[in-house]
Amino acid sequence: MPRNPHKHCFKAFSNNFGIPFCAFCVTFATFAFAPVFPPSPRISTFAPHSSPPASQSKQIRPLFAAKCAFGAAPRTMPLTYFATMPLPSHAQPVISHRLAVVGMVVLNALWATAGVLARQIEFAKGVEVTFWRSVFTAIAMTVMLHFWRGADFWRSIHWRDRALWFSAVCWSIMFTAFMMAMSFTTVANVLIMVALGPVFTALSSRIFLKHRLPVRTWMAIVLAVAGVIYMYAAEFKVAHPRELLGLGTALLVPFAASFQWVLMHREKQRAQAARAHAVASAHAAPPAATANAPAATAPAPAPEKRDMLPAIIIGAILSALYCLPFVLPPQASAADMGWLAVLGTFQLALPCALIVIVSRALPAPELALLGLLETIFGILFTWWGAGEVPSSSVIIGGSIVIGALALNELLGARQRNVSTT
Repeated sequence: MPRNPHKHCFKAFSNNFGIPFCAFCVTFATFAFAPVFPPSPRISTFAPHSSPPASQSKQIRPLFAAKCAFGAAPRTMPLTYFATMPLPSHAQPVISHRLAVVGMVVLNALWATAGVLARQIEFAKGVEVTFWRSVFTAIAMTVMLHFWRGADFWRSIHWRDRALWFSAVCWSIMFTAFMMAMSFTTVANVLIMVALGPVFTALSSRIFLKHRLPVRTWMAIVLAVAGVIYMYAAEFKVAHPRELLGLGTALLVPFAASFQWVLMHREKQRAQAARAHAVASAHAAPPAATANAPAATAPAPAPEKRDMLPAIIIGAILSALYCLPFVLPPQASAADMGWLAVLGTFQLALPCALIVIVSRALPAPELALLGLLETIFGILFTWWGAGEVPSSSVIIGGSIVIGALALNELLGARQRNVSTT
């Protein structure tokens, strides 16, 4: 069996940082999503000051209670409204912006573990890693939705919904194209292409959603992308036509991600419209019918919120199908399968589920902008876990990225505080 020179570095990393990091991530995910008891039936009605059904009174998610303590939801609202999942579109839990940013930091840290974990795989390489990672992602998401939604969650999926399949195709491209591009060109070339994601997302948001970004966000996008380009500009090269194919494949990742984040932002708008419709319907009593005046017509139905979590499962299955012809016969060993299961569960399935949840509170451009933290965490993890000391250009560029993200969040928080006072 060939020796892996990075295993002793990873062992030292896991002894010092692995247990606390994994414990934090698992605890955060458990408190965020895991129900205390099996999920109860879907809530059908919602009134801001009414009492919840008795069948739902014993199911309270701990983190949703913490959200009320941090001001994410009105204190007068019963906590049991946040107890079950999925909720109807007008009763989806409201996540605060602060909590959503924390979730983005956690999920980017999980995404960034790919480099360190992939170094432990000895026999499976390239496309086979993507194949098995996608397979385990589909399995992990199925298990998670089974516990969150119940064994019959498949029946609630709207299989004919075009938005669901469009999201699934975007996920499948994001899962597959990055690894495919790595087989054609250098890591630096791929990372520079992927760093263009915030630019594509901002343009897509402007074109499809008519969303005008504040100046601070445009400045943060320009600075962050410039920082990533500065980090890898010295290593960027196109010396062979094969590398052009790699650049084109890598560009599929930010394109697919931009459409994915815009679609999530659109679903956020639909949920907000549904909540507003529900509150208006609860407070507006229709006038009684008289002899001279007919009864009031029924209000228009609320916009339906789609459940986008199953799209991750479909996208992972599509990604595995893309890679299947290139992995036969498989080369992965039993030890490799263990690491691939960790990759599929904690590096892909859990953070993808997290980003679907936090997208309820963050606009699409901000999602893409905070997604650049994955590059920063990846550098730190490979430094601590594999002993790869970053160059001065990487340190300077990474500092620019972190500074741009921090400045955008601080200015945004200040603007929100001013608008609420």
